[in-house]
Order: sequence, then structure tokens, then C-alpha cells
Amino acid sequence: MQADNFSKLELMRATVDEKLQGTLEKRLGESFKQVLERLEQMHQGLGEMQTLATSVGGLKRALTNVSFYDRLCGVFDGGPIRDA
Repeated sequence: MQADNFSKLELMRATVDEKLQGTLEKRLGESFKQVLERLEQMHQGLGEMQTLATSVGGLKRALTNVSFYDRLCGVFDGGPIRDA
């Protein structure tokens, strides 16, 4: 009888271990999936920020060139450009 109880106990323990392992793997998989999704969102956001920074840099260069051109024309034309 004691051997029968021991084998039943071992069977129960194996079943519990199997279910715990399955639950653990499922939850870890879900957690890693969420982390991966967040990292992808962060990577996308950083790419958008880099694109924006590049655009701002291009705009700054364009405005600097316009300002330089205006000053240059002002020197050669005797003054700043005015509407006639």
C-alpha cells in the first residue's frame, strides 16, 4: 500500500511539474513577446526622431543659406531686398 501511495504521489508530482513548466514557458513567452514589441516600437520611434532631426538640419542649412544670400545681396545691391 505504501508503494502504491508513493507511485500515486510521484504521478501527481510529475503532473504538477508538467503543468507548472507549461505555465512558466507560456508566461515567459508572452513576456518576451511584449518586450520585443516594445523594443520594435522604440526602434521605430528612434528612426522617426532621426528622420526629423535630419529634416530639421536640412531646414537649418537652407535658412542659413537664405540668410547668407540676403546679406550678400544687401552688400552688393546697396541694401536689403525691398518690394518695389
